[in-house]
Amino acid sequence: MSQGMQVLIVDDDTAMRELLYDTLTRKGYEVMAVSSGQQALDTMKGLRPQLILLDSAMPGLSGAETAKRIRGFDDNVPIIFLKGAGEPELPSEELKRLGVTELLRKELSVELFVKGLDLCLRRLQQAPAAPAAAHAPIRVPGTLLVVDDEPKIQKLLQSFFESRGMKVIACSSGEEALTALPRKPLAVLLDMNMPGMDGLMTLKKIKSQLPKLPVIMASAVGEEGTIREALESGAYDYVTKPFNLEYLETVVLTKVLLGMEG
Repeated sequence: MSQGMQVLIVDDDTAMRELLYDTLTRKGYEVMAVSSGQQALDTMKGLRPQLILLDSAMPGLSGAETAKRIRGFDDNVPIIFLKGAGEPELPSEELKRLGVTELLRKELSVELFVKGLDLCLRRLQQAPAAPAAAHAPIRVPGTLLVVDDEPKIQKLLQSFFESRGMKVIACSSGEEALTALPRKPLAVLLDMNMPGMDGLMTLKKIKSQLPKLPVIMASAVGEEGTIREALESGAYDYVTKPFNLEYLETVVLTKVLLGMEG
């Protein structure tokens, strides 16, 4: 996958289409933009793009239904899902079945969204021709603070991010996390529900000490009110359990790389 490739953007939001079109065109990609799933299917009768950026929620055909129909005649084209705030999370198994290789959250700032897109493109460039094949991880130095009272989740995240070149500090409580802040993590992955000091309380105490430290909240599906309060209290982003590790990697590394370059 290289510059000069054909990219199809599918999104009913004109501003998002324009942002993606301008960003990718500047990078040397050949871009076509449409506003609906049906237009995407019609376009693909005469054009076979090498990458599709697909809004997950659109009037008419949803992103999932559009991806399903695309897979009916093209098994290989990589698809990046664009997910807006408040839209339901698709299970990881469903995303894999649809051949969705990456997820990008649209409510990020423009700067962070473009950085996340860059990460997705870098990973696709490293991948073998088959989109389902595992891509080579992007390795970055730095420390990630993981705060979760479940040992299995600690072990999962520690193994995953250490394979990406990061050092991981695993804590079982908010109280323990606060004692780890002097070790200067680049980002925090913080569980919302823990015994003792819960995630929201821990978030507020972290922000009172280190206002610029990015904190990513981990929550169960159905906790929209708590998530809103966390974002209003300074959380950088949130992810839902069970984790989609590829999306979590994008969220964490986007912020880490942005901070390193700043």
